[in-house]
Amino acid sequence: MAATFDVQIRSVPADRAATDAVPLSQVVLQHHRTDGIQIDAQPLSGGHLLHLAVAGCIFNDLYLLAADRGIRLTDVRVSATGGFEGEEPTVSTGVTYQVSIPARPPRSNSERLSWRWTGSLPSPTCSGGKPSSRSQT
Repeated sequence: MAATFDVQIRSVPADRAATDAVPLSQVVLQHHRTDGIQIDAQPLSGGHLLHLAVAGCIFNDLYLLAADRGIRLTDVRVSATGGFEGEEPTVSTGVTYQVSIPARPPRSNSERLSWRWTGSLPSPTCSGGKPSSRSQT
């Protein structure tokens, strides 16, 4: 069964933006796998959104893996970076990511989760389902 994911981005009137807008890095959002998240992506360009999607998939899957193993994560950070080259439309030069998991969980489990995402990995699942079984745990 195919999953459906709906998103929306919309503009707001200038008067509302003048009174309500804050930098994205100051916004804390609810999240379905942890208490809350904070996003740092300025400006919010298409390139930033692409890298945010990769980081978000990895972030979600780390929490899913941890829950499956009975590990409570409290401060996970995933950063993604990459570039674009060529004439319009530009082409991605690739996305790399870095995962930071504090050593609060039992060390062996923390290392297993961390290695899961720093080893050679075809791609995160990005679906909220079970992570790919092709990578080593």
